[in-house]
Amino acid sequence: MAQIAVPEDLGDLPRRDITHVDPSERPTVEQYNRYLTIVKFGQACKWDHLEIARNGPFFMVDPCVQFALMRGDRDLAELADDFNEPGIRDEAESWLKHSKQGCNSFWSDDVNGHVAKDLRSGSLSTAFTNASAMALYADAGSAEQQARVTQEIAAVLDCCSFGFPSWDPRHPQFESRRYWRGPIWSVVNYMIGIGLAEKGHDAIAERIRNDTRRAVEKSGFLSISTRSPARVLAASCSPGQRRSISPGPIRPGSRATTCCRQAEGE
Repeated sequence: MAQIAVPEDLGDLPRRDITHVDPSERPTVEQYNRYLTIVKFGQACKWDHLEIARNGPFFMVDPCVQFALMRGDRDLAELADDFNEPGIRDEAESWLKHSKQGCNSFWSDDVNGHVAKDLRSGSLSTAFTNASAMALYADAGSAEQQARVTQEIAAVLDCCSFGFPSWDPRHPQFESRRYWRGPIWSVVNYMIGIGLAEKGHDAIAERIRNDTRRAVEKSGFLSISTRSPARVLAASCSPGQRRSISPGPIRPGSRATTCCRQAEGE
């Protein structure tokens, strides 16, 4: 995202998202303008997919999308087999085979996981995320890579009061409340837990299930409200930080937000 050049004529567009949600939980102005730059390009080319792929300002491999799609292809093949639809099964299996072959292209030895990749520059993201932890759900990567992913999941959980954070709390760009830079997303936890259990890592899977359950019990799933905001969890704490509880809303059915503050100065 940092590579996106925001055009001068983008304009100062009003943001309704921060009128009813704590701005600390939403993208910054700079980040949001980059999102709108992507939209502006899409509108200009009438959402021509080939033009977007060839010349668009943002062209990435995203592990979350990749792994969810791979799991969908696998489940579709199994369903087709159950319903005696060999044509659908064979097509879904061919998609899955192609996707599996491509997974190594966005593996990072430095991170010990699959990460987002800029297809323009070839650069890889530098943080292990909840999307990285979905590799087991998709059965992506070699046996060695899956073992390293599992070890990294355990290492991240060791830094957390509640798992699983959307961004590695050990990473300098971790932001406990900022959308996909720290907060827990329960629907992603669900997929991570399934993948761990299917690979025989029952204890870690149960930890994530219990963390998600406790998060809901403590914070609830509430519709957004400025009149009676929910309380937020201190879910992921990096070294030098302590747990804290601060007021803020919880999105319905999606994530329990997290909050970490520096121990010094409080």
